[in-house]
Amino acid sequence: MRVWQSKHLKASEINMGNNQSVLSELYVYECRGNQPPQTEPRFEGYLGLWPEPPFYYLFADRQVLSQVNDWVLEQPGWSVRDQYLLDYDQWQQGGMESCEIGSFRILKHGSLDISPDLGRTIWLQPGLVFGSGLHPTTQACLLAIDRYQHQLRGAKVIDLGTGSGVLALACARLGAAGVLAVDCNPMAVRETRINIGLNRLGHRIQPVRAMGLGAFRTSLDWLIMNLEFPVLLQLLTEESWRGYPNVLLSGFMPAMWAELQRFVPPRYALNCRIDRHGWCAVLLQSPASGACEKPGIVSG
Repeated sequence: MRVWQSKHLKASEINMGNNQSVLSELYVYECRGNQPPQTEPRFEGYLGLWPEPPFYYLFADRQVLSQVNDWVLEQPGWSVRDQYLLDYDQWQQGGMESCEIGSFRILKHGSLDISPDLGRTIWLQPGLVFGSGLHPTTQACLLAIDRYQHQLRGAKVIDLGTGSGVLALACARLGAAGVLAVDCNPMAVRETRINIGLNRLGHRIQPVRAMGLGAFRTSLDWLIMNLEFPVLLQLLTEESWRGYPNVLLSGFMPAMWAELQRFVPPRYALNCRIDRHGWCAVLLQSPASGACEKPGIVSG
């Protein structure tokens, strides 16, 4: 088994705590394994394990090379391949700051900024997964959710690829009756659970670890999929999503829509497209949605 030889890495300036996450650097250890790990790391400084089989990326808030090597030796068929030192703000695309999108205000947990409308405030614990509210695809989805809030009120929603849970939280804030926040990444499910607690929305949102829609036997009212383009394209070729009357898609640029549209059944109408800084989100609605609004394209 290959054991990783240490390179020079400077120490992390600030560590991530359970109550206040302030992090300047991320130490990432790339591992390869032919099967999932048998145990989860327990050493100090460990933040989470990001699975991309056969690769697994271990995140830490400090240099933990020797601990990683010891843990990898306990996993049959595993090896350590590489290591990276990342700036946390770059990882989160500029850092986790407060922002206003439509009627929503997204705030970093611990911020002194208080929204005058707490019913539209979403508190997020800065973490490692996608969904700080800063990326244009997230913002486009938030604008679509805000625009169709009257249809979401009382609806049952699946947010597939929930990341931090920000879109699930937005739906719940607007009165969705129940939201399944689904992700295949255990780190995302863990961070979503934390954010649900911060926003006191545990009675409306359930975090679920699952791969795709196959685990769900019945279609709900809304399906949200803000995913990377290759993943979204693959999912649209499948049948599992086609029973949902309202489908919000994002994670692609406007020029990519033609390729995705080939897999959309004729019964779905494109009722809204929101362009946001070179990215876009589209809302597809079937007759079962009961939608009666005129289609439109919104630039932002």
